[in-house]
Amino acid sequence: MHQTARYIFNKFIQMSNTSLTFLIVFVGPIVGALINKYGCRVVGIAGSLTLTTSFILSIFSPNIEMMIVTYGLIGGKYDTCSYGGSDASHSHVTQL
Repeated sequence: MHQTARYIFNKFIQMSNTSLTFLIVFVGPIVGALINKYGCRVVGIAGSLTLTTSFILSIFSPNIEMMIVTYGLIGGKYDTCSYGGSDASHSHVTQL
């Protein structure tokens, strides 16, 4: 593989990881509203199932753009749902 092509490919891989991290951080207030409306259990289970589906779909992505969408965008959004639901339920149970 040519050096320039390898550099561009690595930048696309970094973009998928960056979009995942970006959405984990910035979707938190939306997930908080969903937890207040539907409860921790429903949001956590729905987020976990969708996150698993997006990771499985990212395995079969034919190109890097589809990988960014399935792993970065969909995975990042529902990663916050799965971890946000469990964090909220944990904070309700163990109040100081």
